[in-house]
Amino acid sequence: ADRLREGDIVSVFPEGTTGDGSALLPFHANLLQAAISASAPALPIALSYLDRHTGGTHAGPVYVGDDTLVASIWRTLRSDTLRAVVHFGTPERAGDRDRRTWAADLREQVQALRGPVR
Repeated sequence: ADRLREGDIVSVFPEGTTGDGSALLPFHANLLQAAISASAPALPIALSYLDRHTGGTHAGPVYVGDDTLVASIWRTLRSDTLRAVVHFGTPERAGDRDRRTWAADLREQVQALRGPVR
């Protein structure tokens, strides 16, 4: 919260873990508390890794289950079909919402930014 009050930019991945990219995981509301305490805005961002040829989700960056971080990075770096797509939403403040409500609202926005996953 202090860093946000000082104008720093802080990135948070509110899912709190990694998934396979096929679905958006639940958001952990406690990760938004610093922004609420600092009256700082949140910028919803959707990040997707797609296969350049099929348009479907690319498995290269997957880091779940028995995957290791090194294996995930190696697959990502050596793939010639991986395309990272980033969609930016509109910054917003919590206002009168508690962190659970705000987290749910932000998740809906990120889901809309992701669009349909193939």
